[in-house]
Amino acid sequence: MKKLLHLELIKNLSYTNFWVIAGLWALLYVLIMIIICMINIGLPGIESKPYLQFPQVWSMGTWIASFFNLLLGIIMIVSVSNEFAFKTFRSQMICGLTRNQLIAGKGLFTILLAVFSMVIVFLVSLVIGIIYTNFGSETSIFEKSYLLLVYFIQAIAYMAMGLFIAVIIRNAALSILTFILYFFPMEFILRSFLPETVQQFFPVKIISNLTPSPDIFQLSASPQMVTNINGQISEGAPPVADLPLNIILIVSIAYIVIFYAASVMIIRKRNL
Repeated sequence: MKKLLHLELIKNLSYTNFWVIAGLWALLYVLIMIIICMINIGLPGIESKPYLQFPQVWSMGTWIASFFNLLLGIIMIVSVSNEFAFKTFRSQMICGLTRNQLIAGKGLFTILLAVFSMVIVFLVSLVIGIIYTNFGSETSIFEKSYLLLVYFIQAIAYMAMGLFIAVIIRNAALSILTFILYFFPMEFILRSFLPETVQQFFPVKIISNLTPSPDIFQLSASPQMVTNINGQISEGAPPVADLPLNIILIVSIAYIVIFYAASVMIIRKRNL
């Protein structure tokens, strides 16, 4: 394990692209969180500042971070594509590594990146929470901190999808383009032909739902009133109920396993 991770670090830390994308991820996340702290997103009867306090800040922090998970997926795509471009996969096999170990190394690197991003989210959210929380006897700092682990799973899922696409296409530019286009509009178009009960199990949909938006950004789930062509007002169809978090986690982890298993199968059968 240590050898595989060491090899991955040697390869990836030497790439300028890695530092650029990772730095961009951290910079964008911190900047957006600072901007949110500086502005007041107000709705009638609702203030945004309480969502920067404990424990709501964990929800806000992980939700904002989820928007930048695409960059983590792109890091994985660049890492895998470089292996094919520079023939390093082939060189490592000549040196004695198996094909399974090649993917295992990427898996370890994925976990390390997910830990890195989770730590950044933890530190930023912790600092903001300390600044904006009026501490009292009922203040629960870590009540929703489990969302950090949920975000950790989400980050791994994004990178697992990036790994899968890169193993199939092998070209960095085409893989990144496919990765981004699948998030929008490809999956959105595919989902539009299916019932809502099926739509919510698509990979991007289910994985993105791991970190739902804070309450301040959520629309009411109550039935909506609609006007028909005769001008009559009636109650619209109720929305499909959201899946519970434990189901979303299970399905997301299943997708991670599928992406990695499929990547292993492809690596085993194709020339490197």
